[in-house]
This record gives sequence, C-alpha cells and structure tokens, in this order.
Amino acid sequence: HAVFRKGAVDASFKAKSENNQSSQPAPSQSPSGAMQESWSGPMQGGTCPAAAAYVNAIRSCGTDSSAALDILNEMSRNLGGRDMFAVSTALSVCGKSGDWQQAMALFNSIPEADRDLVSYHTALSALQRSGRGIEAQHLLMRMQLLTVDGIV
Repeated sequence: HAVFRKGAVDASFKAKSENNQSSQPAPSQSPSGAMQESWSGPMQGGTCPAAAAYVNAIRSCGTDSSAALDILNEMSRNLGGRDMFAVSTALSVCGKSGDWQQAMALFNSIPEADRDLVSYHTALSALQRSGRGIEAQHLLMRMQLLTVDGIV
C-alpha cells in the first residue's frame, strides 16, 4: 500500500483552498489530544476537489491509522475544516487497523448533529472488528434513540 508523509497532498490544492477559506478559527487539541474544530465553512455540504484528494490519501493508508489521522489533521489545517467523507474514511482506517479507541475518539469528536448513518455504521464496524460487543451495543442503542427522535 502507498505510504504518505505529512504534506503528501499536492501543494496546489492547498493554495486554491487558502484563497477560498473563510475566517475560521484554527482547530485546537483538547487535553486528551482529540481535535476540536468548527464543522462549518468550506467543508460542510460537499467535498471540494482538494478535500477529495485528502480523502483518497486517507483511503490509501490501508490499516495505518496514525498516517490516516495525520492526513485528516493536515486537511483540517490546510482547508479550514474537515468533511464527513474524510472523517468516515479515517474512521474506517482506524477500524481496519483494530484501533477502536482512536476510532471512537474520532467518532465522538463529530458534533452529534453532524453524525450520519455512515459514521455510525463505520464506528460500529470498528468496534465489531475489535471484538468490543458491549461498546457496539451501547453505540447502537444511542443510534436507535436518535432515530426515534428523527435525528439520524
């Protein structure tokens, strides 16, 4: 599988995105190391060409969750946010690697209103692959409660 380093996505995408960025606060890390950022701006509602390049770079990480998360964080810095395609792809890489704790930290960093069926399914798959049945049941119950309320 391909190996990516920080800065692996073409610099021309970065230049284009910097010209289109709104004045958003930069993402910051919480004491636990989880990314805390705004989900509004150029990433919400669709994937721009630069974001698609990041999604492909994340997908190519295979089972290297550390590389996938580095690319996701690079996307946040360079594009001023991240979209659900990129987050769900990184969740999938974490699940395939067996890193269920990182997958759940990433899932939990998504504002509840922005979680969709794909993100729930990918988080559930990550838990299932790691043999975390109880955690998967708890997440499924949370999802069912939201479905009853008409949110998901």
